Amino acid sequence: MRHLSSDFKRTARLLRYRVASVYSQRAVFRSRMLKEMPEWHRQGYNYWWIHHRARIVEATGAIYFPVPKAANTALKHMITDEHFSDEHRIHSAVPRGVACLDDRHLTLNDLTTGPTRCFTVVRHPIDRFASAYRNRVTTNQENGLKRSLQTFLNCPEDTSISIDDLIAYVAETQPDVMDQHVCPQWSVCGFGRVPLEMIGKVERLERDVQAFANAGLIEPRSISRLVVRKVLSAKQKSAISRLYARDFEVFNYQ
Repeated sequence: MRHLSSDFKRTARLLRYRVASVYSQRAVFRSRMLKEMPEWHRQGYNYWWIHHRARIVEATGAIYFPVPKAANTALKHMITDEHFSDEHRIHSAVPRGVACLDDRHLTLNDLTTGPTRCFTVVRHPIDRFASAYRNRVTTNQENGLKRSLQTFLNCPEDTSISIDDLIAYVAETQPDVMDQHVCPQWSVCGFGRVPLEMIGKVERLERDVQAFANAGLIEPRSISRLVVRKVLSAKQKSAISRLYARDFEVFNYQ
């Protein structure tokens, strides 16, 4: 019995040491994130979104930086062979085949200095804006964008929100705190800070997915074409174009 008691105590000490070590490493990781986060936000990037939504493709080691309303769900389905929605949270189960940056204790600054292969997919800014309005604003379901708009407009939940209301919200809100479905795409994929090896486009998605595979970034399984249409006035298109001027410039849209 004395021998068993001694073994138990040694095992307990070892477990306590391992738990303390894990918590210590995580505390250091969190501290590093908090230190670098303000600089990213000052530059207009949504650090939290970029970090917590990035997915490491375990088969290749490449990192996918999703942009909301830019074939995000389709790309995730292709990479993982299963769906997880825009409402997926960091505390939810992550689909097989991918890992979070949290899992590897990687901060965004780590990605800017290391030999990391990163990629993303973007979408024509006007089409993306129209899709966000149709699928997030006109829906009867409550969501983050609708709540942000209700706060911005100081209106009750049952108020009808127009395209011009959404344009005003984007015009008067800083990119790093704007709802991710309408914020500039560069601010949620890290363009200019994250070393993006390849940038695909929704408008040529099937071709670019094949290019990702040829470059060894992914192992494609299945993908479906995404087509969304919305009628906007010329004045509204012009206003949206001005709001997303940098997206038009850096991603070569007309």
